[in-house]
This record gives sequence, structure tokens and C-alpha cells, in this order.
Amino acid sequence: MAAASGVTIQYIAKAHIRKEAVVADVISKRGDYPGLVHVISVMEACSSYSAWHDKRTHQTTLRPTSGKCLHYYFYIIDAELGLMYVRVPTWCPFRLQIYCNRT
Repeated sequence: MAAASGVTIQYIAKAHIRKEAVVADVISKRGDYPGLVHVISVMEACSSYSAWHDKRTHQTTLRPTSGKCLHYYFYIIDAELGLMYVRVPTWCPFRLQIYCNRT
């Protein structure tokens, strides 16, 4: 999707860099027409599961846990909703977050 739109995926390794500032810079260069604007990948906290074996009952189950995983932020300009993003984690459970702030 990014390659088809001529957009590169930018990895941001530092927490102090604001994604909104990066996207604003891209929009100032590309223009504010609708479509895919930018894709950012970052390591962030996420919920996940780990296997756990109960030696007493001999049952293996999944337990909730937390960790860090790679997330992709797809920044899009919609003709009606304006700038929005879809946050996609790369670990299960894949909880998508969609953010739009129509003003």
C-alpha cells in the first residue's frame, strides 16, 4: 500500500520525536490532498499472551502479558474526515486503533 502510493515507511526509534510533527512536515512538502500521507513504525507497549503450563493439572493455557511490539501508524487524509491514522500492532491480539479528529 505504501509503495503503491509512493510513501516510505519511517521507523522512529526515539520516544521524544512526535509523530504528529513528522506528519506535519510531510504534509507541508506533499500537500494536503486526500490519500495515504505517511507510514510510521515504532516499538510500543502492547498486550499479548504467553503459554503457561500448570504442572499440577497438566494443562497448558494462554495468560495475558505485556511487552513491546512493532506498531505501524498509517496516516491518511480523508476528503470528509481530514487527517486520521490507523494504528496496527504486529502481535496478537491485533487491536486496531483508528483516530480522527474532525473539526
